[in-house]
Amino acid sequence: MTIVWCHDQAVCRRFSRKHRGMPLQPHHKAMQGTLKHIRLNLSKAAEIASQHGKSDHWMRIARRVAAILESETATVFIDSFGHRCHTVLTRLPSKLRAALEYDGQPLQGIDIACSQPFIAAGMIHKASRETVSTQEAGSIKMCPFQKQADELLAVCCSGKFYESLMTDSIGRDDVKRNTFREVYFGRGTGFGVVGGRFRKKWDRVVDWLIAFKRKDYKKSARALQRLESSIMIDTVGKQLVSEGVPFYTVHDAVYTLPEHTQRVQVLIEDSMRAAVGAAPKMTVE
Repeated sequence: MTIVWCHDQAVCRRFSRKHRGMPLQPHHKAMQGTLKHIRLNLSKAAEIASQHGKSDHWMRIARRVAAILESETATVFIDSFGHRCHTVLTRLPSKLRAALEYDGQPLQGIDIACSQPFIAAGMIHKASRETVSTQEAGSIKMCPFQKQADELLAVCCSGKFYESLMTDSIGRDDVKRNTFREVYFGRGTGFGVVGGRFRKKWDRVVDWLIAFKRKDYKKSARALQRLESSIMIDTVGKQLVSEGVPFYTVHDAVYTLPEHTQRVQVLIEDSMRAAVGAAPKMTVE
């Protein structure tokens, strides 16, 4: 399978060796067909890049992406680790996606706020209920793990998870980066400034994560990414294909034409409720 990326071929080869590719399913191929209709408006991309002071760097990427889309050689790659879907648009700077068009029409993106923390909170919440159900004494309300799992899920549903860990000296981007490194995906759990703040709020959740990752620290990353991809691609994506809705995904976001935005939001909400037990906060851009 030929992999087309918005960076050089050496990056493609390293990515392939590290993750390996998985066979494309019909809904993946449908998404690949959508890419043949998508173009990047370079004039609009230049305006966006200039507004953010990224003209040189972003436009180098934009020109490569535009050339690949124009040649209709873009393809879909599914990694074997998290079953995530990668395309030439995956690494396009998120702000530049506003310059993408489908047969000349602008696209809208439906993005899930705090997607992986939200999915993790749902997984932890389910585990807490299973833990309580095995106890002979005590109720759900009296179980500290259950109480903290409820609180964590509520914060994630509000879309304010990263904000809950911010301080005057730690911004949102730092919190987001270090949450995965120091809590969910790293070898250690609950260490570092952000990890310590997380542990102070939800120490029983940290205990559960430590036990969950004890034999394989990559287990949580793999589980969260696979659950996310199964919801966004294998559930929402399949349904959109069956309804003839053009779309493509960038992990936790779905891009489609404006007239289909509401339908996509309903599908995401229903799929998340079924898989995670709650509905996430979504933004349309």
